[in-house]
Amino acid sequence: MRVKLDNFPYQEYGFVIGKVNRMGFLPNEDKYLAQIDLVDGLMSSYGHRLEFSPEMSAIGEVVTDDLRLIGRLFNSLKALFDS
Repeated sequence: MRVKLDNFPYQEYGFVIGKVNRMGFLPNEDKYLAQIDLVDGLMSSYGHRLEFSPEMSAIGEVVTDDLRLIGRLFNSLKALFDS
């Protein structure tokens, strides 16, 4: 799982890698609460050591398949145009 922390924009700092430890059964406003174990702590994909802040919020992306670089670029461009 890729975890994008709200305090650290992922375009600048990267994201941290997590593994779902526990997940809620019922959604709250179309969102699920999950407990995530951070694989490398708060070390980002760009090599930045991020500072912990209590009650930090984040968005998690579940990675289900291994895409080629061109596929990832296409998905990123698609997300820009969709928002």
